[in-house]
Amino acid sequence: MPGSRKPNATVADILEPFPARVRRISEQLRKLVTRTIPTATEHAYPGWKAIGYRDPHAGYFAGVFPQPDHVRLLFEHGATLEDPDGLLEGENVRQVRWIVLRYGAPLPRAAIASLLRRAVLYGNIRR
Repeated sequence: MPGSRKPNATVADILEPFPARVRRISEQLRKLVTRTIPTATEHAYPGWKAIGYRDPHAGYFAGVFPQPDHVRLLFEHGATLEDPDGLLEGENVRQVRWIVLRYGAPLPRAAIASLLRRAVLYGNIRR
């Protein structure tokens, strides 16, 4: 299974092949996720080349997906989330939506934190 976790895979393994600018964005997002959702646990998914986040009650709610020239912050149930700042991409999708973050562009921390809290709240409600 491409997204399965390998017990010995680490976040460093996921980030290592990417350019420094992509690793920096990914690290900023990692800190933002864990500071905003302190109950979140972080998992390395080498098959997806991603870092996933789970909440004990909400389940999987978000993931950091580094790309060669940007980073995607994926929201598992993003199609259901209110997005007042218009950050989410992936129109006309049933479930997953994401934010594309590029080096040199400001990181909209407050708006992302709000989406993360909404994602966990939605996960808690739907379970």
